[in-house]
Amino acid sequence: MDKNKTASIISLLFAALLWSFWGVFSRLLGIDFGIFYQAFSRGLIVFLILSGVLLLKRDWKRILPADYKWFLGMSLLGLLSTVSAFVAFNYLTIGTALFVLYAASTLGGYFLGAILFRERLTRTKIISLLISFAGLFVIFSVTFEPAKLFYLLSSVLAGLGFAGWQVLSKKVSNRYSLLQIMTIDNLIFTVSSLFLTLGFKENIILPSFSFPWLIVILFALLVIGAAFLNIFGFRRLGAQEGSLIMLLEPVFGVILGWLFYRELLTIYSLIGGALIIFGAALPNIIQREK
Repeated sequence: MDKNKTASIISLLFAALLWSFWGVFSRLLGIDFGIFYQAFSRGLIVFLILSGVLLLKRDWKRILPADYKWFLGMSLLGLLSTVSAFVAFNYLTIGTALFVLYAASTLGGYFLGAILFRERLTRTKIISLLISFAGLFVIFSVTFEPAKLFYLLSSVLAGLGFAGWQVLSKKVSNRYSLLQIMTIDNLIFTVSSLFLTLGFKENIILPSFSFPWLIVILFALLVIGAAFLNIFGFRRLGAQEGSLIMLLEPVFGVILGWLFYRELLTIYSLIGGALIIFGAALPNIIQREK
């Protein structure tokens, strides 16, 4: 195998592993830190690091007025995804939250792609949607408890927000560098989460040498590391192959949920999760076989 391809595969494997820690870090930080304040504090750290690199590289282009709405929509949907996922991870098992998030992201991505980019819903994609929806139904039907319904819906909202963030990023990805896009995205994300923090009157926990702030810093570094591993991996690997590797994220999430919190999924949740992963992977599998 080509060395560049091997490096790309390893890069995406580590990216999937890092992203799967999303649930663990959310749980370690906890709701008491602030649902919006945790987003603000992490986003600020990421923005400061990225903006510093951007200034050093001088990799900046003037933003076209027509692109403002795409950056704003992208960042607000990213914030919606981040906040909703944070809530879901703190009240559901990590594996369940990730499977539901992934299913909603797949469903939302197909529909938004059809609306914004006029991508055709082929027969394969429709079958993929139905399989993923069936997996989502299985998880909802066996996990359904009135007390947990809100958190399951939070996972759905997180997945839809993530799908929107990904799809809208395509509107600007061919005109600006990825570093500039990520910096602007985190700037809007940070300012918006600050307004929400103040609006909901969450406690402002000043930076200190404490466990919560250690988690915030590690969380921010994780986001940067995972994002750049994603970029490096997809640069030298086909989109279909890369997408298949990234499907390991919820699988890693189930393993981490067991290792850190001894969370065990029911057989029906595992079946539902397997259907979701297979449904998401199906278009890529068929594309590779052609």
